Amino acid sequence: MNLLPVSRTVALLVMALLLSACAGKGLRGHEPFVTLNNLSLEGQEIELDLGLRNVNALPIKLAQIEFSLNVNETPLAVYSAASQASISANGTENLRFRIPSTEDGRAALESLDQGQINNISYLLEGEITDQEGIKMNLFRDGYLYRVPGRPGRFR
Repeated sequence: MNLLPVSRTVALLVMALLLSACAGKGLRGHEPFVTLNNLSLEGQEIELDLGLRNVNALPIKLAQIEFSLNVNETPLAVYSAASQASISANGTENLRFRIPSTEDGRAALESLDQGQINNISYLLEGEITDQEGIKMNLFRDGYLYRVPGRPGRFR
């Protein structure tokens, strides 16, 4: 009887177990990746659709969310409220906000909507607090463009 193949198999299994012990447990404590999916003018308010992507191996259960949104360095809206949203591990949650907007910020968006300019820069900054009291920054900047055929809507 040849024991060599059995000993090799046992050695390979031991190596596999040892290597699996060295594997990480996944990311933790990383801030969510923010996307601005849609922005629309609704009278004196804006409707804002944000995507929050959780790159962590654990879910983020929100307790508070706050942020400010500027367009062309002009304040457009500020939001701060409790939240019960949860972002699953390695998942994305889309959140919709209806927020009062500033007159100057609306005027900047209206100039984009009327075609006076081709795009407008934006900056979203803020933070979320999870149910354990851990704070994570929110940040996204870029440019907004009109959505063709949809007055008052931007991406």
